[in-house]
Amino acid sequence: MDMTFGMVMLGTLIAAGAMIQDLKYRKITNRYLLVCLAAVICFRIIMTARTVRLTRMWLPDDPVIAEILRKSAGIQIPAGWKIVLLAIRDAVFGGIIPGLLLGWLYYFRMIGGADIKLLMVLGILTGARNSFACVWRTALFGAVISVGIIAAYRSGSERLQYLGDYVGRYLRTGGREAYRETGSWISGANLHLSVPVLMAVLSLGI
Repeated sequence: MDMTFGMVMLGTLIAAGAMIQDLKYRKITNRYLLVCLAAVICFRIIMTARTVRLTRMWLPDDPVIAEILRKSAGIQIPAGWKIVLLAIRDAVFGGIIPGLLLGWLYYFRMIGGADIKLLMVLGILTGARNSFACVWRTALFGAVISVGIIAAYRSGSERLQYLGDYVGRYLRTGGREAYRETGSWISGANLHLSVPVLMAVLSLGI
């Protein structure tokens, strides 16, 4: 994966902070996510400006000679404004992908809105390709953790019964309620999605 060291570090800090909030308070605050978004936008601006500056350093100031070098180099060297547009497009699509892939789970209240917003912030940071990878790796690590939780609590049949009851209530009433139940045996065995998100971010840097 095309991940810079700074990108991995910032993504790890964001995901780790969200995980701590989630485990301690069972929620990720919008204030924290807004601060993370601001940091991500600043990081993307700095990295894009650096790329543009390096491109200008490589090419001469004379536009005619620069164009000749672009054509003779054998590779496409985009102009500065194209680099900016490509960076904006990559960030926007990176942020949209988690919402498109996981929006239906939020519709049925199977995951929280903060989890999707966290992945969207990370998607803006890492770009479209890595955003998609982060989502499916989060799902993969989440599935592994869930199997471990079920095995530890020996609650496979109870989980299936709870899922069946949840689907049945939706079909009968059409109402959507949080999939996470509180005040029962299952409340202690809930999966905090921020944990596999952090694992996914760390794996992107490998």
